[in-house]
Amino acid sequence: MGNGIGGGGSSSSKIMKIDGGETFKLKPPATAMEVLKDYSDRHVLLEYQAVKKFGLRAPKLPPWAQLKPGGHYFLVEMPRFPHPPRERQDPDTGTGSGSVMVKVRVPRARIEEVMKEDRDEAEVAEKIVGLCFETFGRDL
Repeated sequence: MGNGIGGGGSSSSKIMKIDGGETFKLKPPATAMEVLKDYSDRHVLLEYQAVKKFGLRAPKLPPWAQLKPGGHYFLVEMPRFPHPPRERQDPDTGTGSGSVMVKVRVPRARIEEVMKEDRDEAEVAEKIVGLCFETFGRDL
């Protein structure tokens, strides 16, 4: 009595939700998609052994992956990361121009003096850029 042979190993897969510690079981054949279909896109399914070895860097199971009978899995909601800043686009070409806006302080009197000397806008702009280089050096 009480000496069991053959073992009563579980044939169902056990899934634990990390946020609340709630667990549920699925009978085989079950896929990762069957677990993930009721959750947002940020939820992933991780295998217990992979989490034990790699932590949160464990590879997520693809939706078509079959869950192993008696296997243990974690259902994890991945955090949202802020998007990297987008590069400004050139309105003419629609591509990134690679240009950078720089704010430089030049005395108003110097700018007015340059504008009085020349009437050509291109020359005025060139001289103002020259003033900036004089004031702050070539490190702009």
